[in-house]
Amino acid sequence: MIERMQEKNVFADLHRNECRAYELFDNQNIRCPIPICYHAQEHKLPEQQGMLLLEDFTDRGACVDIFEGLTVERAMVMADAIAGFQAFSLTNNKWHGLFRIMDREDLHKMEAVVGQVYDTVHQMYPDELQDIEKEATLKLADLDLWMEIVNPNPEKCANVIVHGDCWTNNIIFERKNGNFTDHLLALIDWQLTHPGNPSEDLARLLITAMDPDIRRKHQLEILRHYYERLTKYLGKSPPFSFEDVQHYYFLTMQLQAPFCLMVMPMLAQKSSCTQDMLKRGVRRAAAAIKDALAYKSR
Repeated sequence: MIERMQEKNVFADLHRNECRAYELFDNQNIRCPIPICYHAQEHKLPEQQGMLLLEDFTDRGACVDIFEGLTVERAMVMADAIAGFQAFSLTNNKWHGLFRIMDREDLHKMEAVVGQVYDTVHQMYPDELQDIEKEATLKLADLDLWMEIVNPNPEKCANVIVHGDCWTNNIIFERKNGNFTDHLLALIDWQLTHPGNPSEDLARLLITAMDPDIRRKHQLEILRHYYERLTKYLGKSPPFSFEDVQHYYFLTMQLQAPFCLMVMPMLAQKSSCTQDMLKRGVRRAAAAIKDALAYKSR
């Protein structure tokens, strides 16, 4: 019973986060398309069920399949959108104290299952993880480091609004005649919104949505584009350097690489996922683990 109540409280917290995000962004120029929110009602147990009534995009767009991933052009579009709502957060303090802050308990649950997930995925796809040892992967399960990533000291790096779950399942691109265009219709699902470092969303997005060779070739180009757009939107230099953006990107990889591995067993349950698709996803996770370990050893 206690566990059920805790789960309901977490659900209420996440739903409250999303309601507050839409209320905060309502009629604001955040330079990131989001759904119109027609009605938001926070989840307050036991007297009130939560509800969100949002704009429907099914006749105009869809989420790009995670295994198909993002082209470099669409990754640039997303970098632009992320810069947009971050610029809003750096010029507006109304969001301070509004969103749930990630804590050690949240991350401890993830830390505790890294080894178990590695064993599961390794059993399913040993060839894709043949160069990644379990002991090395477990080195990334560093709770203190993860706390620094999701809740950085503002004296070291200015905190911004972080979407928190920025991957293809939450990104709607326009579809015309059955084909995707590069026009972003909406970034959805703001339940995990929190104050954090400026590179967190880009790290999750590029790791999960781009094949390793493409990501490695273009990641700094995409980060540079993000930083230039953020500078343009602010009308001045951001309160952190491009070197800070790079540092937090590779630092955040040490959290997002295990996450990428963790979603593979979940995706394997989908009937539409083929073995080739899943192997492609595992290769992305393996490459991210390698890159994260290389940065950690520096």
